[in-house]
Amino acid sequence: MQIELRIASILHNKVPSSEKNLAEDKWELSEGTRVADMLQKLSLTNSPTILVINNRQVNKETILREGDVFRVFSAVSGG
Repeated sequence: MQIELRIASILHNKVPSSEKNLAEDKWELSEGTRVADMLQKLSLTNSPTILVINNRQVNKETILREGDVFRVFSAVSGG
């Protein structure tokens, strides 16, 4: 299955260089891939994030589906 991934620019620094070229692109995934699996692949499991699929906030256990647009935003704000 294929999804589209978009990562907020502030999080790009945490993505391993081997995955940076894929950080905003189409991804081929196995059926049953969870949001948590993607965060692990991107080395973002310990980063405070807001997770959104198709404009709806989701949690790490959400299963990605064909055609999803998965966005990862930083949950940290300035003050």
